[in-house]
Amino acid sequence: MTVDRWWQVPVARPDAPVRLICLPHAGGGPAGYAHWAGRITGMEVALVRPPGREARYAEPPYRRIGPLVTDLATALRPLLDDRYVLYGHSLGALVGYELLQHLRASGARLPDRLVVSGAEAPDVGRRAGHLLHRLPDDELIDRAAELGGTPPALLANRDLLRLLLPTLRADLEVAETYRWTARPALPVPIHAFHGRRDPLVTPEAAARWQAHTDSTFDLTALPGGHFLDAAEESVLLAAIDRPVAAGAGRSPAPGGGTIPGHRAGS
Repeated sequence: MTVDRWWQVPVARPDAPVRLICLPHAGGGPAGYAHWAGRITGMEVALVRPPGREARYAEPPYRRIGPLVTDLATALRPLLDDRYVLYGHSLGALVGYELLQHLRASGARLPDRLVVSGAEAPDVGRRAGHLLHRLPDDELIDRAAELGGTPPALLANRDLLRLLLPTLRADLEVAETYRWTARPALPVPIHAFHGRRDPLVTPEAAARWQAHTDSTFDLTALPGGHFLDAAEESVLLAAIDRPVAAGAGRSPAPGGGTIPGHRAGS
């Protein structure tokens, strides 16, 4: 395992043609995606670990997206030297979008593709009056339980959950204080996944990601809610793997581009 303060690579695959970089959802960390390294054997999986979680539990989490993205771009520089795919769920999708805008502005290499799930497009207005990060502890825990994604054993231990709430609150504050700034669409294909029963993201808000790419776009509807179950995760991983396999052995110029063999709307 290769470990940096900001990220870890559970299984080193130096010969893999593409790297998958995973950005966590609010309150999440590398542990939630670690098993992907064993399921995606043709890619090297890198898991991002922002402060406030797991080995960085004692570090204060970010509360605004600007400083987070600036520091993340610097930290990920060693991972961006070759082809990669960027994936983010919920807050991770928003951070991923802002990260790519930052990387483009600095002339850094862009990914083969941005894959997002459980996320409104960045220009969809945040819902004022529904600020989860301001809820009392018990209400916030109940809300997290309703959305799924939290292990039942952890939900049963409210004392432990309260220790984790500061990071969750900070992450939610990052999302709920975010305001989109108009910039050109990214020259990167985007594939958005949306749960039909997701209470946080409407189909229209997920489809709006198309406005943020001047390359190809896919929208895949899944039957579940905000978080992916095992079957939906398999669909997602297959979709990530498929375009990578089609483009294997090709090294696009920095700045990204259309993945060979990909078709919009597939």
